[in-house]
Amino acid sequence: MVRGLYIAGTNMLTSMKEINVIGNNLANANTIGYKKDDLTVESFNDIFLTRSNGSDAYMESKHGNIEIEKNDDKYSLSTVNGFFRIMTEDGISNNKDVKFSVDNDGYLSTYYLNQDRSYNDNLGNRIIDTTGNEIYIGANEYEINEMGQVLINGAIQNDLVKDVAKNIIGTINSGVKETRVYVDHSQGQMKMTDKTLDVALSGSGYFEVMSGDRVMYTRKGNFTLNDKNELVTPEGFHVQGINGNITLPDYLVGINEFGEIIKSSEIIDKLKVVDFKNIGDLRKVGDTYFIPVSNNTVKTKEFEGSVLQRYLENSNVDSISEMIKLINVNKNYESSQKMISTIDKTLDKVINEVGIVRG
Repeated sequence: MVRGLYIAGTNMLTSMKEINVIGNNLANANTIGYKKDDLTVESFNDIFLTRSNGSDAYMESKHGNIEIEKNDDKYSLSTVNGFFRIMTEDGISNNKDVKFSVDNDGYLSTYYLNQDRSYNDNLGNRIIDTTGNEIYIGANEYEINEMGQVLINGAIQNDLVKDVAKNIIGTINSGVKETRVYVDHSQGQMKMTDKTLDVALSGSGYFEVMSGDRVMYTRKGNFTLNDKNELVTPEGFHVQGINGNITLPDYLVGINEFGEIIKSSEIIDKLKVVDFKNIGDLRKVGDTYFIPVSNNTVKTKEFEGSVLQRYLENSNVDSISEMIKLINVNKNYESSQKMISTIDKTLDKVINEVGIVRG
């Protein structure tokens, strides 16, 4: 099959998904506390491109002196000869460059950057050695030498660079694919209101609320009281305080910058505000609520911002930027569509005209 068809087709599919993400952002441009979504895209696995009638004998190993950069516990490697190999859900990807660290299970793995540029080691793919095995480091000290070998506690354990046959002239992939939708947790603009129970957070952090027995987090602070005088969200979820659900005597309360709820100069409760060390461990539920991806990986930290009474946080969607992005994605989609049409016409001419034997 013509590889250009795959490349253009996968680009069209990815563009459609991106259009859906942008459309949802625009639909929630006026939603209180909404955090916009972005789509990350990467190419399919790089597979070997071979030379016809070339030798399938393996080249003499010449992959020494690889380029190595190290930042804390993150490695960035590059090689001219041979390839690094990554195990993905689509199979093995062969690459001249690779970046990795040790994931939470102790294996060498690629990583992602969160929106705040912090590292997320939970969403990557495992690095494999020349024999196809994943590389376990655990809690041991390790390093990579100039030959691309993994040393654990000073002893060589694995070789990262795979030699290839002489008929290999490079790699090629079959287009692009969606990898994940991530949330932009940046703060939206604040707007002042005249409602006592409207609350916003300045700085990173989330209000903790309860939906039944499930803990959720939100920046949507337009709270109200239910028929039991409990502080709840517009959807009826219970806003959490130090000791659980918050019950107020009436609407006439004050809330200071620390989230303390004050009535007649007496502190009667305090809003529970949670911040996260790795914000990428939160998964969106609906449009304005979040839950941890896994209770075993989420790590909280002390909230260092301030609580603002009679304020609400607007969506962080910039409608103009999203519209510009939508126009560009549509153009990208149309370009791929024209490419498929051109290839189709060329194939039609090859089959129906070039291949005709005339008498």
